[in-house]
Amino acid sequence: MMNSEMSPLNNYAASRRVPEETVVWINTHFNALDEKPRHAESPLLKTALKYLEQFFVDLVGNENVFLQEFCFTFNFQDLKGANIVARIGGEHAQAVVIGAHYDTLPQCTGIDDNTSGVIAVLELCRLLSTKKQLFANVTIYCVLFDFEENGLIGSQAFVNDYLVHKALNGVEVLAAITFDMILNYDPLNGSQEYYEIIEKTNENLVELIKQDGSKGDFIALFSREDYDVELANYLKESFSTLRPNIALKLYDFSAKLELKDMDEIDDTLGIFIASDHASFWYPKVVKEKRFTFQAVLVTDTGPMRGLQRSCYHQLCDDKRQLTEQNFQFLMAAIETADLAIGKLIENAKREETTETPETTKMKSSTETTVFPHSLASKVHIDIAVITFYFLIALILLFN
Repeated sequence: MMNSEMSPLNNYAASRRVPEETVVWINTHFNALDEKPRHAESPLLKTALKYLEQFFVDLVGNENVFLQEFCFTFNFQDLKGANIVARIGGEHAQAVVIGAHYDTLPQCTGIDDNTSGVIAVLELCRLLSTKKQLFANVTIYCVLFDFEENGLIGSQAFVNDYLVHKALNGVEVLAAITFDMILNYDPLNGSQEYYEIIEKTNENLVELIKQDGSKGDFIALFSREDYDVELANYLKESFSTLRPNIALKLYDFSAKLELKDMDEIDDTLGIFIASDHASFWYPKVVKEKRFTFQAVLVTDTGPMRGLQRSCYHQLCDDKRQLTEQNFQFLMAAIETADLAIGKLIENAKREETTETPETTKMKSSTETTVFPHSLASKVHIDIAVITFYFLIALILLFN
């Protein structure tokens, strides 16, 4: 069990405990998904798929749920996988994706990695399905990815074979939020470690955490400096709105990363690209267009914190972690994402209503790549500047 001494998060619980019905609901899902590995060769993976598919069907209706099946070869074996996709709000010209992987490694029970992320998606899907009237013009995709542990296979299939084609047909993908390991809260001094790539790209932030005792008392975001700023800011603002006086923190670990093909990524990036968010960062090139989507990973930092330093991808990633303070940590991440998605969609609505027919026409004629939502205006300004200087050059040439 976790240390029973009152932590800052426990102190806050006196006024804001996780409701009993929510605790029961979370435990129900943890129990249903079992405390056994769900890997490529295990029948429990199909059992989990059926359970999760039925949950989505009960929530949004059979017509809004589908399995995206795919084939791949791993260790000289031909395997079949299936992503579970639930759609909220029908088909629209804008979309938001929330996702997590539901598979595990053979030697891992996967309570934190990644049943916790699955539960975050299930709860967000439940919350967002009650607000469909607020998202009348936006499609929300709740996606559970298969075979993440085999190399992000499921999320690559979803992005490359489904989402990219939606974008090619005019759908603006506002953002994607993925969850991977979001259950491990550890406020003890020295409980937080840092891989070299994290220290290298976020030197000042790591130093701040060290000065505070290297505690694992924060939700972490993994984002890119140039592409995911808008979404990361909405998550940070939402966290501050929900929990302004709590010792629990939220930190954004960002890095300046180049746009490349997935197979060209530098191996030294390591944990920074080791989850499904990387599939949104590095989709395949289609019709000579290089895509990228605004995407942020929400995590407890996985193997860099507390129990997971020894239990990451091991059988001891088990139910001992189902404590009150870990449930509060998980719910804080869910509530933050819920509010951030609302802010993101509301801002997109405002931008849409301020567009003129002229700017809409300009967008359709100049955009050749699907850009993150936050970069669209910058791209249009750059094109306008280039056009201006081109016209000046023509005038000078013919004078």
